[in-house]
Amino acid sequence: MMSGLISVDEKDYATAYSYFYETFEGYRSMNQLDLAGAAFKFMLFSKVMSKNPDDCLNLINSSISLNYQNRDVEAMKSVAQAAKAMNLLMFEKCKQVYEWELLED
Repeated sequence: MMSGLISVDEKDYATAYSYFYETFEGYRSMNQLDLAGAAFKFMLFSKVMSKNPDDCLNLINSSISLNYQNRDVEAMKSVAQAAKAMNLLMFEKCKQVYEWELLED
């Protein structure tokens, strides 16, 4: 997870995604759903930041995400939709509705 965060800090979102995915799979295999959910959120973030909001939305709608549907995923879905639409007003609304989920990490 830390390697993914370092990659995000360096703006290398593709590499960050691979680290977050590896973390997600590890936690998922150990049935640590809370930690896997956090890694999943950062996977989604990496897809949005790498200008692939469609990939983010596909991950959210996949069967792998069924155990991780929560406000964090809803927030990332809203951000991905705003990024896909290239709509700053939608993004600002996301920040207001999901302030804790988006700004506290």
